Amino acid sequence: MSRTRKWLAGTGIAIGALVVLLAIALAWLMYTPSGLRFALDRGVAMLDGRLAYTNVSGTLAGSATVTGLHYRDEGGDTLQIRTATIDLQPWTLLKRRLHVRKARIDGIELGLAPAKPSQETASSSLQPPLTVALDDTLLTHVTISRVRGSTIAVDSLALAGLWSRRQLVIRQLALHAPAGSARLEGTLAIARGYRGHGTASFDWTQDTTRYTGTITSESDGKTAQVRASVSAPMPLTLDASFTLDKSHAWQLAVHAPTFAARALPALPASLQTLALDLRGAGDARGGSFTGSLVANGHEVLIDPARFRYDQGTFTLDPLRLRSPQVAGVATATGTLQLDTDPMGFALDARWGDVQLPADLVGQALATQGEVQLRGSTQRFALTGALAIGPLGRPSNVQVDLAGTPQAITLNALKLVQKNGGLDVH
Repeated sequence: MSRTRKWLAGTGIAIGALVVLLAIALAWLMYTPSGLRFALDRGVAMLDGRLAYTNVSGTLAGSATVTGLHYRDEGGDTLQIRTATIDLQPWTLLKRRLHVRKARIDGIELGLAPAKPSQETASSSLQPPLTVALDDTLLTHVTISRVRGSTIAVDSLALAGLWSRRQLVIRQLALHAPAGSARLEGTLAIARGYRGHGTASFDWTQDTTRYTGTITSESDGKTAQVRASVSAPMPLTLDASFTLDKSHAWQLAVHAPTFAARALPALPASLQTLALDLRGAGDARGGSFTGSLVANGHEVLIDPARFRYDQGTFTLDPLRLRSPQVAGVATATGTLQLDTDPMGFALDARWGDVQLPADLVGQALATQGEVQLRGSTQRFALTGALAIGPLGRPSNVQVDLAGTPQAITLNALKLVQKNGGLDVH
């Protein structure tokens, strides 16, 4: 045998041996308990101690059980899981798809640290980094709490569905909690080319107020239609449709007949009755709304509210409010920079010859003026001039203030009345 043939034969044998060794190593990693522990320990080491666990059993390619799982991120949020048993198909990860055949996760405690200013305005995306497919997932005994804040408790949550950049398909949803329940019957589909029909019902109590209703979704693969019907704390219906192509053309209608405002405790006590009728249409680039809001029998017309969206900039141009019962018109224009951190804005509001009824503000008032709001969610400034007061006796006000989410600084305030005034710098 020539030296060349010997060299080729030796190289082939070496490559074959290497392939065999890699196959053995991969089989050990995927199909043995020690391989699972090795992979999990490497994850613990890569996260510099932010991830820890008490015990693990099973295999990566089959069913794996982890107990005493603890994770803490750099922002201070913590996640603790008493027991997690997961059966997934690891090979689908090569196709950027996480396929969980069965999961039983119990004793979940999610602790949210106080949000830092930079975190509050950080942009987020609803698009997952890879496709997530859940066949049979059950979460039990879930607690979500924020430091010095509220706590949400869930007894159980059953899920099955598919979530990707282009699709959202929910085949099963059953939520039970001390505050109420929610359940889906059928299939909720928001996905081009995927047909679905489902009805979700909910019964939830939040801060002593009970919310009940149903949400129905139907899709033919080209257009999705959603109808929401709320029966408590007040009657309300919402009908929406949108196409599942690139234009994302949509239509929306919201209607709430007259109801007692005390049904919503967050509303001012001066409001006795409310009614709402709103209609809109548009696409991914913008749209418009028209409609009316009736408060204590006084009607305010949205005539119209036009907006557009282009590369991270939301523009309101204009929002126009008027009333067939009250003199005057109010107009607002402005922009929101949704792709900046923190989010920036520039808003202008003007109103003229507006008369506010006594049953809404305590006494009949006449007002006109304009204000400008500039800045971001971290630092802003408001300047303006307005006149307000009883009919025929207005007070002129000029204001200049700056602020942050934590404090407001009054730079100047000038109040001029018929019998005197006030000037603060």
